[in-house]
Amino acid sequence: MQFTLGITGDLLTNEGNPCFGLQPLDALYKEKKILVEWMDPSIQILSEKETTKYDAILLNSPRLTKESINQKNNKVKIISRFGVGYDSVDLDVLKKNNIILTNTPNAVRRPVAVASLTMILSLSGKLMIKDNLVREGRWNERTNHMGVGLINKTLGIVGFGGIGREFVKISKGLFKKIICYDPFVGKEEMKNLQVEKVDFDEIANSSDFLVILCDLNKKTRGIIAKKPTKNLTELKVKGPISSIPVSCAINVVPHINVHNKALKSETVFDINNIRQLIYRQNFYLSSPLNHC
Repeated sequence: MQFTLGITGDLLTNEGNPCFGLQPLDALYKEKKILVEWMDPSIQILSEKETTKYDAILLNSPRLTKESINQKNNKVKIISRFGVGYDSVDLDVLKKNNIILTNTPNAVRRPVAVASLTMILSLSGKLMIKDNLVREGRWNERTNHMGVGLINKTLGIVGFGGIGREFVKISKGLFKKIICYDPFVGKEEMKNLQVEKVDFDEIANSSDFLVILCDLNKKTRGIIAKKPTKNLTELKVKGPISSIPVSCAINVVPHINVHNKALKSETVFDINNIRQLIYRQNFYLSSPLNHC
């Protein structure tokens, strides 16, 4: 009897190949006792059709809700999230049906850290604006869009997990100072990587660049709105904000000296606030909003 593995089709390219290449699946394809199948790329929410067919599911963007599983005929035994976050999965229904949930933090640690730094470098140098100037034959206007150096700037980080630490490693030497807010990591642990532990108010007031690198879960949802201080009600960060809630796979970077009104009374993870800002030239989005 074969063990069936279903992989969500959103991980396929337009040519029908795995976006991460063929080699990672070689061992599975060669194993006669394992049957690997790709799901329909249009699936956004798993249904009983999938959970009654597969023993295991490699899940990327589609969601798993309480309606996805029928306890009477469920077959799936393990859900493996292709990424770090798991807010797209109903934990209660998994627990009720004794289904194992795993994630892949090591797979995205370096890529997400690099993506965040790439955005800061691009925004500090106004790369996209200058690219447009060249394409539109307006290069003589470049002096109106001078970039900003990093060597005397302070980098603020919210979240000092695997990705946050990786970001610090690749950012060393670029910034004058790195500060971090993470209530779950000790001062000495941060100090070992030459990072200063600060409270949330100081992150808001002292950061020239702010990077948000934490999972979206019950503890982090509404992290901005839940802080009843003046600084967070009217949060004015001196420089760009690179917001990467890992589980949302979304990157948002406002430009220098912009009052980010999205943080005024709501949470940075609220997709509706992000929608209000996507038409501004000083925002980058690395993935569609419906991924949240």
